[in-house]
Amino acid sequence: MTIIKINEDENEYRINYNQRAYWMVQVTNRWLSLRLEILGTFITFASAIFAVVAKDTISPCTHFLFLFFLKKKMEILTFKFFINFIS
Repeated sequence: MTIIKINEDENEYRINYNQRAYWMVQVTNRWLSLRLEILGTFITFASAIFAVVAKDTISPCTHFLFLFFLKKKMEILTFKFFINFIS
C-alpha cells in the first residue's frame, strides 16, 4: 500500500512540474501577443494621424486600402508568430 502511495506522489509531482512549464509557455505567449497587438495599434494610429495631416495629398480610398492591408499584415504576423511558437 505504501508503494502505491509513493508512486502517486511522484506522479503528482511530475504533473505539477509539467503544468508549471506549460503555464510559463502560455504566459510568454500572451505577453508577446500583447506586444504585437500594441505594435499594430501604434502603427494604425500613426497612419491615421498621417492621413489627417496629409488629407489634401492622399485620397480616402488610398488610405483605406493602406489600413486594410496593414490590418491583414498584422493578422498574418500574429498568426505566423503563433504557428512558430507552437511548433
